[in-house]
Amino acid sequence: MAKTILLVDDEDQTRGLLKKALERRGNQIYDTGKGYEAVELYKQHKPNGVFLDVKLPDLEGPEVLQKIKEFDPQAKVYFITGVSQAEYQLGQKSKEMGAAGYLSKPVIMEDLLEIVDSF
Repeated sequence: MAKTILLVDDEDQTRGLLKKALERRGNQIYDTGKGYEAVELYKQHKPNGVFLDVKLPDLEGPEVLQKIKEFDPQAKVYFITGVSQAEYQLGQKSKEMGAAGYLSKPVIMEDLLEIVDSF
């Protein structure tokens, strides 16, 4: 069944590849590279799930998560994180922060699609 997904990553190439893969499966994708815009897109469309980069130029991922959770405590948000030590630790704490989990970059498509199926 097709899902609506919010994809937030400031790397255009990464976002484009993930968007294409998700759209090929019939999903409706809203995407942005900015945190504040992500919050607004979530409020407008209330997607089934969110893939959220940790590092964004205007508002960090954890702050975006907090704002989304204030609007919708049931939101399913997965962080997308690089493998640096600080981001790895953040990924480990993602559930404490209210995220459903996290994916490491580079994202493995099978893992991404498995999560989408769970939305």
